[in-house]
Amino acid sequence: MEIEIPAWHVMLVQIFTFIVGIGLLHILAIKPIRAILDERRAKIEGAQDEAAESKRLAQAERDELRRRVEFLEEETRAKLAAAELDAKAVKDAALVEARKAAQAVVTQARDQMKAEREELRERMRQDVAKLSVEMARKVAAAALSAADRKRLTDKVLADLPKRLGADA
Repeated sequence: MEIEIPAWHVMLVQIFTFIVGIGLLHILAIKPIRAILDERRAKIEGAQDEAAESKRLAQAERDELRRRVEFLEEETRAKLAAAELDAKAVKDAALVEARKAAQAVVTQARDQMKAEREELRERMRQDVAKLSVEMARKVAAAALSAADRKRLTDKVLADLPKRLGADA
């Protein structure tokens, strides 16, 4: 069997056709595909950059919100502590006022009791004096003569201005 060697011009045409085919393939298929792939890569990289930026912004926003929440919690704790102090002060003031009012009521009651006691003593003195005078009249009426009664009455009437002046 004999190997046949193709003619050189056929080989040149085939090589030329192959090179032209590769060139056309490169121009018509590879360049547009590469451009599409490059464009797609750029979009993906842009989307990744955008996602990274969004993630960074979200993290910054989360940090800011966390900081605000902590600030508000601290402010709330401070206001609560201040409110508790104010409430304690109001409670203490109310307690002091209540004690003062109670003391005033007790003092007023004591003064009233003292006045009533003095009034009762005065009534008792008057009642005792009336009873004594009444008893003396009865005793005097039974035991004294009219002359003795006149003498005693005159003596009491004479001593009366002195006694009234001493009591006043």
